[in-house]
Formats: sequence, C-alpha cells, structure tokens
Amino acid sequence: MRNHIAQAGVTGHYVNYPDLAFADWPTAYYGAENYARLQQLKQRYDPENRIRHPQSVRLTV
Repeated sequence: MRNHIAQAGVTGHYVNYPDLAFADWPTAYYGAENYARLQQLKQRYDPENRIRHPQSVRLTV
C-alpha cells in the first residue's frame, strides 16, 4: 500500500502514525523548512538529546 501511495505522488504523511520505512520521514512529516526550525528548537531545549526515538527530531551536527 505504501508503494501505491508513493507512486501516486503523495509525499506528506500524518505524523501520529510513525513508519520507519519512509525514506525521508522528516520532510514527509514536517516539511523541510519546518524540520529545520524544529532542529533549532531541539538544540535550544534538549541539547543533550534526552528526548529521542527512531523518528524524533535530530540534533544538527
């Protein structure tokens, strides 16, 4: 089903249904610009990366 959706051109996904198979989940869930802003907030409020899971906002390197 995921492949059919991707072939139909759907690039955005509902974030409350995490799926590790999405190749570019940050963009799919949040959009490129929004994700960059979320990374800035993550750096400010969670610089030690204590809040994390496979699809959490990642710290910038």
